[in-house]
Amino acid sequence: MEIRLTALSSLHRVFPDECPDGISPVFTMLGNELFCWQLAFTAADFPDNAADAVVTVDCALPVEVCRIANVPVMRPVYAHSDTHYNRTAPGLYPDPLLPLIDGHIRLLKGVHQALWLTVNPERDTLTPGEYPLTVTITADGCTRTLTAALTVLPALLPEQTFICTNWLHCDCICDAHSCEPFSERFWDILARYVHTAALYGQNMVLTPAFTPPLDTPVGGERKTVQLVGVTRDGDTYRFDFTLLDRFIKLCEGEGMRYFEHSHLFTQWGAAHAPKIMATVDDVYRRLFGWDTDACGGEYTAFLTAYLTALRGYLETSGVGKRMYFHISDEPGLSCIENYGRAKAMLRELLAGYRQFDALSEYEFYARGLVDIPVAATSSIGRFLGRCEELWAYYTGGQSFDGLSNRFIAVPPVRNRVLGLQLYRADIRGFLHWGYNFWYTTLSRYRFDPYLSPDADMSFVGGTSFLVYPGTDGAVKSTRLAVFGEAMQDIRVLKLLESLAGRDFVDTLLDEAFPGLDFHTCPDTPDALLNLRARVNQEIARRV
Repeated sequence: MEIRLTALSSLHRVFPDECPDGISPVFTMLGNELFCWQLAFTAADFPDNAADAVVTVDCALPVEVCRIANVPVMRPVYAHSDTHYNRTAPGLYPDPLLPLIDGHIRLLKGVHQALWLTVNPERDTLTPGEYPLTVTITADGCTRTLTAALTVLPALLPEQTFICTNWLHCDCICDAHSCEPFSERFWDILARYVHTAALYGQNMVLTPAFTPPLDTPVGGERKTVQLVGVTRDGDTYRFDFTLLDRFIKLCEGEGMRYFEHSHLFTQWGAAHAPKIMATVDDVYRRLFGWDTDACGGEYTAFLTAYLTALRGYLETSGVGKRMYFHISDEPGLSCIENYGRAKAMLRELLAGYRQFDALSEYEFYARGLVDIPVAATSSIGRFLGRCEELWAYYTGGQSFDGLSNRFIAVPPVRNRVLGLQLYRADIRGFLHWGYNFWYTTLSRYRFDPYLSPDADMSFVGGTSFLVYPGTDGAVKSTRLAVFGEAMQDIRVLKLLESLAGRDFVDTLLDEAFPGLDFHTCPDTPDALLNLRARVNQEIARRV
């Protein structure tokens, strides 16, 4: 038997029928970051077409080893997508990171596979020094070994000030894991999803005070996942924040710092109230929804009572201004009057709190209707240099003109370069709508992301999620890990800026990526990997 091993970065892709050229396995990392790389393997010259193998890792540092599984993507690109993709045809694409069972893997004759190795998987503070990392694969008496040279630098990533949220959907967790909302099993599973998100750079979480009015057809509704208890007695409302408090404390314990209140009005225009359940005359029923005028007297009275009570809870609980508020997701200019009325209603009720929304039209900010615009990367040029604080987001639509995205079919470097773009443009936060959205369009039904990562061809593969459902928690993806590296890149650039100045960092960025902007799309990993190595070198010289 012949086993061939190939060292690769996290920005390479190994397909069953194709493996890129290897790299020299000499790496550097900061003492509190996650560091990821790949070891590709294939076997030939053995009598059967499959064989069991055992993987062992020898390193003084903590190392997590997963195998990269492949998923069938029927829809890898849109018709309007550009050409910056690994592949554009339907087929098997590598993405889920599956834990090894007792260190075992399966070799297939002539088929390329890969291991994903994560150094410092829980972000401990590592002792600086040089560490060999040896991986051995043994099968049928054949043993192959590859040793990487890893240097932990005497420097640490600074505290993350950049705010990142990927929307967590509690109803998807309930459906995928067959658990009831806010049951004890739900809380246990939720903690694992939040913990995984936090490890990879997320520090804000969508908080379903009321069932989020997102991706829902007019007149339809999603599973109730409402944290706030509401009781109406005549014209008087009482609110129970017990579940909300538990949610916030759990998320804080798993690494979250910021919270975004579920949208107070319906998506795409703020015309109606979200679904709000309440106990009225001892009956738990829907109180508001699609049949509720957003700015009608009844809903206005409710919001006045609710937000007054909520502010009291936020201040006494210590959450305070770490709670951000949404009005309506992705409003267009045709809805600006509705949005303006909703903003006017909330202006005094939310005085002192931050309000933000994903949108593409600068007019909302120009009219003072949104405090923090979260601009689509395809439209962000209208906002740059014109806002006190600017965030960015992308959806599945930003698949053209080199715009960053994290589809399964895009080269990982197109995912990771976002970190450099956000730093260069001084963007303060990032939002994406799909950490674990496993429904088709408008939440019509749930899909299995292992069997149909394009949501039964509703979206391009990987659009709506970064994690897969596991037995009792989240299964990571290569795309989540690479996105986490982008969030780390922002912090490491901030560290170098504190040591050498902003002008020096900008010069390094210009040398690596002349004219760096949101349309910069590297065709290979080399420039980004070389830049990060240079940044590490410059930091090591100064600490």
